[in-house]
Parts: sequence; C-alpha cells; structure tokens
Amino acid sequence: MLRSLAALFVMCLAGISYASEISYDQPVPGRWSKQKANTWYASQPWLVGCNYYPATAINQIEMWQASTWDPKTIDKELALASSVGMNTLRVYLHDLVWADDERGLYQRMDEFLAICQKHGIRPFFVFFDDCHYPEPKLGPQPLPVKGWHNSGWRNCPARDVALRFAEHKTTEAEEAQLKGYVQKTMTRFKDDPRVLCWELYNEPGRGNGEDMANQRSRTSIGDKSNRLVYMSWVWAREVNPSQPICSNSAGSVGERNIAINRINSDFHSIHSYSPPERLRALIHEYKKDGRPILVTEWLARTKGSTVADCLPVLKEENVGAVNWGFVSGKSGTIWPWSSRRGPDGKRASLRAKREAGEVVRPGEPYPEPEVWFHDLFRPDHTPYDPAEIAVFKKLTNRQAEPEHWGTIDSKAVHRYTLTNRNGLTMRVTNYGAIITELHAPDRDGKMADIVLGYDSLDGYIKGHPYFGAIVGRDANRIADGRFTLEGKTYQLACNNGPNHLHGGIKGFDKHVWDATPIDTDKGPALKLTRVSVNGEENYPGNLSVTVVYTLTHDNELITDIRATTDAATPCDIAQHSYWNLAGHASGTIRDHVVQINADGYTPVNDALIPTGKVAPVAGTPFDFRTPKKIGKDLRAAGGDPIGFDHNFAVNGKASEMKHVATVQDPASGRAIRLYANQPGVQFYTGNFLDGTNIGKGGTTYRQYNGFCLETQTFPDAIHQPAWQSPVLRPGEEYRHVMMTKIGVQE
Repeated sequence: MLRSLAALFVMCLAGISYASEISYDQPVPGRWSKQKANTWYASQPWLVGCNYYPATAINQIEMWQASTWDPKTIDKELALASSVGMNTLRVYLHDLVWADDERGLYQRMDEFLAICQKHGIRPFFVFFDDCHYPEPKLGPQPLPVKGWHNSGWRNCPARDVALRFAEHKTTEAEEAQLKGYVQKTMTRFKDDPRVLCWELYNEPGRGNGEDMANQRSRTSIGDKSNRLVYMSWVWAREVNPSQPICSNSAGSVGERNIAINRINSDFHSIHSYSPPERLRALIHEYKKDGRPILVTEWLARTKGSTVADCLPVLKEENVGAVNWGFVSGKSGTIWPWSSRRGPDGKRASLRAKREAGEVVRPGEPYPEPEVWFHDLFRPDHTPYDPAEIAVFKKLTNRQAEPEHWGTIDSKAVHRYTLTNRNGLTMRVTNYGAIITELHAPDRDGKMADIVLGYDSLDGYIKGHPYFGAIVGRDANRIADGRFTLEGKTYQLACNNGPNHLHGGIKGFDKHVWDATPIDTDKGPALKLTRVSVNGEENYPGNLSVTVVYTLTHDNELITDIRATTDAATPCDIAQHSYWNLAGHASGTIRDHVVQINADGYTPVNDALIPTGKVAPVAGTPFDFRTPKKIGKDLRAAGGDPIGFDHNFAVNGKASEMKHVATVQDPASGRAIRLYANQPGVQFYTGNFLDGTNIGKGGTTYRQYNGFCLETQTFPDAIHQPAWQSPVLRPGEEYRHVMMTKIGVQE
C-alpha cells in the first residue's frame, strides 16, 4: 500500500489529476483500532491543558525561531500550568522554522520537552493551520495591535502554498518541504515518551486575510485544503509513530476536510466555543464513533463557554479539556473575535491599524477588556478570575504542586505555589521552609510581591539574612551561645558576634524539609516536617517539627508550628519573612505606618541581648501603641547599625491568640494585621541590609528596605527564669500559631 501511495504522489507531481485517483471517503491504512485507542486513553490521567505559546511570542514562528526562543518564560509559565493541574499542552510548529533550521528546531523541541517533563506535562504538536493571517515570514514578527484578537497569528503553510498545493501548482521542492516537515519531525520524536500524541491539522479550511471582509467565502480555503489534509495523513501513517495521531474535525471548514479527519483520527480532536448544553451535545455526537475525544479548543467567556460551566462537563464526560490561551500577552486573545471589526460591523483593516501605530510596543502594558475572551492569567501570573483557577484545581485535584528547584544533600528541593480564590498567591520552598513570594493587591487591585527574597535556590544557598525562613531550634539570640539545662552545660555556635542566633550555623533555615501539599476548607496549605536530631548544632534531644502554611480564602496567612521532643531542649521557632507592603523592589519602608500592641519592651545591651527587664514603652521611641511611621523614631532607636531590632512584650495572655501588630503602607493601601499566641514579637527594620543582597528581579536590598515581625518567646529567655521558659520537655507539645490578615486600609 505504501508503494502505491508513493507512486500516486509521483503522479501528482507530474500534474495528473489527484482527485480522480483517490477516494477521500476511505481512511488511510494504519488507523488505530478503537480498542487500541481506548486502551491508550484509559492509561492517561484526565487530560487538561491549553493551547500554548508563551506570552512573549505573538505566533508559533516567534515561539520557535532561535532569535526569539524564550525558555525562561516557558519554564515559568509551565510551572504555573502545572500548579493549576494542567498535564498537557497543544503546541503549534511551523514549516518555515523547520526549513530554515531543522537541527536547531529539534534542539529547541528537546529543550521544550525537558521543561515539560520537569513540570509533569506531556504536550502534543500541531503541524498545519489555516487560521488567521496568510503570509508567514521568518525574522522579527509584527507587534500586537491594540485591542485586536490574535493580530499576529500566521498560517502554516502560507496561504499561497496551500492553495497552489490544492491545485497541483507547487514545485517539487515546496512539496518535499511539506512532506519532510511532517515526516522528519515525527520520525525524530516518534518513540519519545514525552510526546503525548500528534495533531496534523488545526481547523483546515478556515482563515482570513489582512483586509478581507468575509471569512467564510472570500478568505476561507474550505475544501481546497483537502489535498493537504489527506496527504498529511499519508505522510504520518508512513512514519507510524508509537503515539496516536489526530487531526481537527469539528471546528474545521469544509465538509470533506471534516470527513477526512473524522475517519482517519485515532481519537477525535474537536472544538467548541459554545455553552455547556451545546458542548455536551457535540461530545455525544462524536462518542457515537466509539473513540476517545479531546476538546482541543474551548473557553470563550462572552460566547457562554466558561470555566465554571464547561470544565465540569468535560470532566463528567471524561473528554480531554484543552482551552485556548493561558498567559495573556502578545496574542491579544483576551479580546473577542468581534474586535477585528469596526463600529459598522465590517472587518477592519489590520494593516491600516499597524500603519497608524496602534500597536503595543515592548514594555507597554497590554490593554484589557472588562470581560476576557480567552486566557487565564495576566503577564504577572495573577489570575484574571481566581474563582476559575479554583475550579481547575478542584477538578484536577491539584493544589500547591511542586516546581523542581534543585538538589541539596541528595534531597530534591521544590517550590510550591498556593493560590486562594481571591488571587493571593504564595510560593514556598521546602529548603528552609522559606516563603519566597507573596503576591497581594493594592487598593486598586494591582498585584505586587510583598516579601523579600530570591528568584532561585542559588540565592538562598549562598547565604542570606533569613529571608522568609523558619528559624530554630531556638530563634533570636542566646548570650555567649551557652546554656545550662538539667545540670549540663551546652556550648552552641556563636554565629552572631558573641551570640548564638537563629539556631546556629546550620539552623532550620538551611535544611531540606519534607513537604506535602494539602487542601483544606479554609484554603490551600503546605505541610512541612523535619526531625532535628539529637546533637544537631549541639542541641539536646530529637525534636520533631511540623510547619503548616495555609493561605485562606479570607486572605489570611496562617503559620502553625508544632514540635515534640524526647529530651528537654530549648525550642522557640519563628517565621522570619521580610515585608515591604509597597512591593519587595520598591525601596524604603520608612513611610510604613506601624502599630504594636505592647505596653513594654525588653531593652538590650550593645550585643543586642536583653538586659532582663521589661521596660515601659511610654515616652520612648519604642512606643507604637498608636500608629506611627517607621521613620519617625528610627534614628532615636539607636543601635549599630541604627534601627529597631527589639523584642516587644505583647499585651494579653501569653498562650492565647491576640492582636500583635498592624502595618499599613499609605502609598499602596496594603495592610497586614498580625495575630499570634506568643508572648513577644521582634520588630526589625532591616538595619543590617547593606546592599550586598541582590534579590528577585536583580533588586538590591538596602538598609530599611524591609521589616520583620517575628513572634516568639523572649530572646535569651533560657537565661531569665522570670520569663516564659523556652524549654520543651518530653510529653509536651510546642505550639506557635501566627495569623497574618492581608488586605488594604479601611
């Protein structure tokens, strides 16, 4: 059969009428049986994903050509995709990129597949596409037109080539390029387990021109695509990959195109931008064929295709769910199809708009309609609608899915993303139980990351001032690094001048914890555990520690720390985030307004060790009982370097939850309100930040660029019998709960 098909192809090249020689209503030999296709589908998880190209690319050419290849953005966006439960992606290739740089394209595809594998995603690739604009070119791609749906997407192959192929007017070289593009690419990856499947043609017969007025008549290829549609099946079956093959039917234009793809696909690829009732009806029609189904395009909010209504239908019907769009960017697919028409309802001129300069230039923000058409996330990775992301996570059973961050001491380091229904997003790594990011809205709804930290694990490994970490076994300072317990004296490391600080040289902040994402009724959570063994940093006893971070749907960050021991030991564990409510990269926190619910504080000596007294704050720079700016008494606080680094005795019963402090940033309107069940809170204004810490986005963190509120037992309490003891004994449970309410000023 393969020989006869090859001979037939030669006849085509000789100009013999192709349509008279073949029967389009017969499948190309090699189609999987229904049993084989269904067995394959049953071995997959519920397939959920999106039509993907990065926000920095306007089309498939810009995604794949070497000059604009952007693996860093892809890595970040795929981590985001994984976090919401996506496990596949529909990804478009282009014949021009292949013809120009076959080897380079395959290297980039390999890199892309490695990134996908890292995030637990198996993509599939699409070869041909008749949608949108007809004249693809390599090199710099057009800038996106403001408020225009998909202004830069390009046909594959070029419209002219597809039309001439239909009429047997392409050259041998052009036909060889199309065939080689399919066959060599498929052969290169035909047995690669990272590839889920193949799709030959997206919406054959569809398309529109730069200035054409009527898509379906004047600019749609329609059934003129059928020769290329059919030959793509011939070429693919000759390769016979181990993965199944599909080609879009429902959603295409041209009865013959649809029929060819429907009778040849191992499983069905169908499109529906309709409300759930019509979506379900289309699925039921295709289920009559007895083959698996992937809905490879859906989600058009203003057409009634919504996450809340359609994703549950797709799960209930057990069909794959691959929506159009992911992170809003150059595609402009947050705008509806109707954005391509003028006020009179006629198709507007895309070329004229470009010539008039109505484009989004690099660095400019992308305009947004009130209701998005496609896409799920903004360029800063905040969701358009947090409730939609909650639906994805609920239906995919995915919450705080890890991003691989590296390896330390043969242990995997991951970073986890927690997002609540309101769009608050927090990232936590199991190295040091560190909160690396926390994104929250200002009074206008603009999101910013409000904790200091680093973009990668390397920043934390190189050494840092406890950014976002859990510190212990005993937080804060122990004078001379020495204590006596049950008649035995223990000498600890003096890692802060003459003192022991935050657990020593390798405290809790420098260990890899075990981490488990969990869902709670309150919101997403991450449970972290470790055992600090007897003798670690010369502390006695095996201490078992659990930290649970919960990001509630009420915009609260709850930090619940528990510990038990098999021998008496100091135990005072704290959370050490540095906050800047204007945004981590916004500079000084001097204008932040602070109120601390404390009538007393513990004065310190020159080594920052408490003197043993609890002094009244009244009449001192340490009086924050009424709100005041941090900068007001900053210099009067003294110290070397100057600033606040003092423990306050919080009003209320030591072991009960109570209001500790409130901080507001007048510029952004963001505010936090802290509650805890500890007797003290260390208020620290980043005095030791000296510009040597280069943080997220290349930000240089300088003095007073962040503040800490570390709830705790009083520092050096092991030497002060009158204060609450930090000693934990067998049979007791250490319990430290912090609740940080994140919001805006009332």
